[in-house]
Amino acid sequence: MKTPEKFLRERENFPVFEKYAYLLAGETGPIPNYVYNGVKDYMDRRYLEGGDAIFRGEGTFTMIARVRGVFAKLLGCQAEDIAFGPNSSAMFCIFSDGLVFEPGDNIVTSRDTFISMAYALDMLRKEGLEIRYVESEDGVVPTEAILAACDERTKAVSLCLVESSTGYRHDIAAIGEYCRAHGIWLAVDAVHAVGILPVDVEKMKIDFLCGGDYKWMMNFCGTGYAYVSPALRDALKNRRAGWLSVKQLFVNGLFEADLADGASRYELGYPFAPGIFAMGEVAARYLELGPEEIEAHVLSLADYFYEKAAAIPGVTVTSAYPEGHRSALGTNLVPGDKGVTVESLRERGVCVTVHEAHSADEQTSIRASFHYVNTYEDVDKLVEALRSLLV
Repeated sequence: MKTPEKFLRERENFPVFEKYAYLLAGETGPIPNYVYNGVKDYMDRRYLEGGDAIFRGEGTFTMIARVRGVFAKLLGCQAEDIAFGPNSSAMFCIFSDGLVFEPGDNIVTSRDTFISMAYALDMLRKEGLEIRYVESEDGVVPTEAILAACDERTKAVSLCLVESSTGYRHDIAAIGEYCRAHGIWLAVDAVHAVGILPVDVEKMKIDFLCGGDYKWMMNFCGTGYAYVSPALRDALKNRRAGWLSVKQLFVNGLFEADLADGASRYELGYPFAPGIFAMGEVAARYLELGPEEIEAHVLSLADYFYEKAAAIPGVTVTSAYPEGHRSALGTNLVPGDKGVTVESLRERGVCVTVHEAHSADEQTSIRASFHYVNTYEDVDKLVEALRSLLV
């Protein structure tokens, strides 16, 4: 197996690969030099010159407007549908805080959903909204089960496009088709999809989507993004406003909040501008490299991992799902008494996510995250590290 040349060239922008087979993007992504240098340049200018330092020739708000356009191309929507904020959890609360419902209404979600979404939905449960959790079996959450849980009182289906704990990828297009036909909102956490898998909110009929910067978007922590459809903006309740939320910026003496028509109405105050700039750089590079080619490469890496890992005694591959449901996350289980830890793998030059067993008779979970700058040699290094500990 050979890694495509353009991804090998791109890999040269990541110093971390000089030290590790870095398969950790699903937890904390690698930082490319163009992000580090761009953010450093801005910080240096702010530090040395003061004022609103420029981003490679752009002022802050010119830059943000440009990055909205980049994200519109990334997600398949219009620039005015994009909002920025502090993280994916805060962005999801745009949806959960604004959802209008009555006692007896319900939301359908997955039992495997990430805890931030579960916590936000639980706050609605405390106000009388029923939360319907669809169970998984061996990591699989059947689309039919999601749809069967919906009824005439379902206000929304809320899912992680890729489940972080299992790597299972929902058929969001099919779910979106059903939701749109039945007047149900579809809200999606796309943290483990955007930047590594193609996402088109209009084709998938997504009404709300959120994500963050520090995993597949390969940025420093502190920035989130959201897509909010025009129809949903009209329906959401909004009790919050700040100086950045309104149509007329920088106008003092106005005591009525005339909210912006677009999703910028959810942006309250001065943003973390370096984070938005950096996400824009990563998104532009992703589009340049080609979403379909990126998807094909990372899924090939995952398949290669499943094949090689399955040949190691004691390894149970848990995320080799049917076609269409695989993602850039590959998970497996190993015996809990073999010393497979973050530290033991790092000592062997490999970085992955490890959830250690609590006792010797339990199993340890290993999660490898495949980015487009990863290679088959990275996978080989992980497999050999596991073999050295297990065999």
